[in-house]
Amino acid sequence: MTVHQAVIELAVQEIGYESVYDYAAEKLRESMLAEIKISLDAIAVFEKKYGMDYIRFRSQFFELTQFGLFELEDDSMDWSAELEQLRLLEKRLAQLLPNAIS
Repeated sequence: MTVHQAVIELAVQEIGYESVYDYAAEKLRESMLAEIKISLDAIAVFEKKYGMDYIRFRSQFFELTQFGLFELEDDSMDWSAELEQLRLLEKRLAQLLPNAIS
């Protein structure tokens, strides 16, 4: 271990972590949970706007006449992308840190 690595290891131990790995794992967990919250918040905006979840939205797509077609298509793509992002983040978090989702 180099002097630089030893200094970093000591610093993370002084703030309560057992190792640099533990510190990095915690920061990664925090970052991923923050990204998950961003996706959940974006999804909640669409659910509130349309008063339904995405599956129901897709099944009633052409019945939602109070919205323009362009708006519906745009929201559908954005909503779907957020759901996919959420799925990928949750999957990655579960793979990297199996006990992180609670």
